[in-house]
Amino acid sequence: MDQPNSTWSIAITRSARTEVGECCPRQPFVELRIPDNSKLVRRVVVTTISHDQGWSDQPHNAGTYNGCFTFFEILVKTSSEHERTGEVGRRSFQVNVHALRQPRRHENVWDLASGDDVQQRFVEGIKAGDTISIVPVAVFQGWVNFVYEIEIRAEGDSESKTSSTALGMPSTSATAAKSSIYEPLDISRQQTRLLAIHPGGFEEPLACSLTTVSLDESGHENYEALSYCWGESRSEARIQLQRGDEDGGMIFDMPVGESLHDALKHLRPQIGPPRKIWADAICIDQSGVEERSQQVALMRTIYSQADSVLVWLGTSTESTHKAFAMFKALQDRIRNQLASSTTFTAEQMETLESDAVSAEVSDRVAFIPLWSQCNFDWFRRTWVIQEIWNAKAASVHCGFDTVSWGTFSILLRQFSLEKFITSYVQSGRVPHFTTGDAIVPSIFFRVLWPFENDQRPHDRDQVGQEEILDVLIKSHGLKASDPRDKIFALLQFGVETHNIADLPDQIRPDYSKPTEKVFTDFVRWWICEHKSLRILSTVHTLKHRGWQQMYYGHPKDLVTLGYPTWCFWHAGNEHSIGATLGLSLHSPYQASGDTVPDLALISSDEAALHPEVLRLAGHRICTISEISPFPFLDREASGRLDELEDAFMQLFDPAGHRWSLSQDERLLKGSMFNRTVQQFLSRHLMSHLQGFDDEANHFQCLSQCLFTADVSGTTRNGLCPHNARPGDIVCMLYGGSVLYLLREKRNSDTSNSTDGGIQGKQFEFVGECLLQGHMNGQVLEEVAKNATARETFDLV
Repeated sequence: MDQPNSTWSIAITRSARTEVGECCPRQPFVELRIPDNSKLVRRVVVTTISHDQGWSDQPHNAGTYNGCFTFFEILVKTSSEHERTGEVGRRSFQVNVHALRQPRRHENVWDLASGDDVQQRFVEGIKAGDTISIVPVAVFQGWVNFVYEIEIRAEGDSESKTSSTALGMPSTSATAAKSSIYEPLDISRQQTRLLAIHPGGFEEPLACSLTTVSLDESGHENYEALSYCWGESRSEARIQLQRGDEDGGMIFDMPVGESLHDALKHLRPQIGPPRKIWADAICIDQSGVEERSQQVALMRTIYSQADSVLVWLGTSTESTHKAFAMFKALQDRIRNQLASSTTFTAEQMETLESDAVSAEVSDRVAFIPLWSQCNFDWFRRTWVIQEIWNAKAASVHCGFDTVSWGTFSILLRQFSLEKFITSYVQSGRVPHFTTGDAIVPSIFFRVLWPFENDQRPHDRDQVGQEEILDVLIKSHGLKASDPRDKIFALLQFGVETHNIADLPDQIRPDYSKPTEKVFTDFVRWWICEHKSLRILSTVHTLKHRGWQQMYYGHPKDLVTLGYPTWCFWHAGNEHSIGATLGLSLHSPYQASGDTVPDLALISSDEAALHPEVLRLAGHRICTISEISPFPFLDREASGRLDELEDAFMQLFDPAGHRWSLSQDERLLKGSMFNRTVQQFLSRHLMSHLQGFDDEANHFQCLSQCLFTADVSGTTRNGLCPHNARPGDIVCMLYGGSVLYLLREKRNSDTSNSTDGGIQGKQFEFVGECLLQGHMNGQVLEEVAKNATARETFDLV
């Protein structure tokens, strides 16, 4: 008998006088996390108290809600820090009263019982463990959003204990039944399984069969490979699955995910022979750890030998129909153009594609909301990068709408950052706006194909032109149901890792290893492979680890991260790659000279027994005594801090332009870009000078980052990330281009760490730092002069 649902209700309020201008970081003012036991969100209420700057050049709009460019955004993030899209994607709400410098209270409600379809879909899309964020926004010169208080309230139904169990992992009996479908594969013959979808009507139950094929045999049967999202839905559908394609084979009632079931229904032939496809959720025994590891290593072969890859974007909606009508018109236009000539040069094809997109997608800014409404989550899945790259041919399916992957490639290329954003910067539009983010993660621009019959080669030999570390960081925006896949699925794309068969066991796909060991092993391998500590700088691309704080609340305690503080991890922000000191191969710093890490410490037998500990050698320099805001407006201080100012501009981006242009365009634009940055920098300063504290000498929206320390009796300044604290230790570590901050772990042994074994003090890794007069080998000179012994630091 069903038990009645229990309910939950939570709220959070933040009161803090804050002004936000057009160049301030888009950071949440307040956030609310949905309970983990939530079954359904029923209502979200946001109350704001705010006003704009109190003046404008539009007196006819004063006192109304028209023409005001200060407002709020509501967004929902998953527990892995991925922003939800589609019906529950980021949206603007609550404009301030135009040119009224008096606080006004507004209440906005999203209610499941409202009868409004848009509200209902938004609330339904918020899941257990999600975080609701409210971001104050101002756009265009002179507009400032003055915020006093924001409250978020939410309520909904809780999972009962019985339903929670039922909706979790399959029962033991269900798992056993599913496993009995599979017979062992012979990996020496590159065996995998194929799914045959038997013909039938759209609404009829799905009948399928499972056979084994050896991919190393040249005459194996033809098949297509499915590329799709597993999806987050807990609901399951069922298919009738026969083992073997001979009559009389055992038939199983097999549960499959809703997304896969939808794909199979739409791809099923109505009449004729069965359609043979490869779909990972069915063709791999997901309960077999060894088989999963073997099949993942075979994935490149599976997709490259398929006749075609079928990209499944989901069932169709009014928005997807509209979008696919544009895609089909684009496809037809280009095919007609290609039919008129036998050959095109690369330049001619570029012009043809650009003209075709301009004709069929004339208003590119208006296209972005339509694309967002389509909610094509396929473009956020990690595995699809490899799947589409290895395909000989590919088509894109949404419901019964379909176009070639080449058509999609053309559209995405034309929306790429380099081609589209410059006009927005030059016209003074919102500096944080980028179409690359609005369409797909930047990593996708590596796998765009030429249109069919285009003479430009789709050259798979181009794979491996980037280091694997850069590939992994650029893939932060992608999702994976298994965090280990954030490494396993991307190894093919690294210059050092693209040949999976030749990889050492340390980083080869192995699902028997826990997630933490997959990542710690990768970091150790990378340090030894490159003889560098550059990978340590990747912590500033991770969730809650950036130089600038981009989340609500106090800086996170490193102990609560849930993984070793020195380790690269799977949740992060791809755009933070430019906001680091030592991540670039072309870093201007050489703090440890040309030294390399002590590889014996890193790869010792004892280190293997403690995978959570990274042993590094180096020297401590000083201890932070004070942290304060960077005094950008204090002319006397700025002269003293010249050495730090360029780094401050790079790390904290006070002009709000880091994401607005690619590196190549910055170099090409030269003085124009510099003038634009100076223009926005001045506008940023003005937004704070008319703010609550008009005598401040710094950007109030940026994290405190200027530290003071005593270095051999001399007061020195430096830069530190937002989660640094007084008491943190500035160190030089062998093999690092920059300096680093370490924090002695509470309750650690007070004895000195030695080279003899993992013992003594342990240190949390805070991140990079910059110290005046110590970034280009000066520490090594002091060490040699004073004959200072090195110290071994055990990072945890």
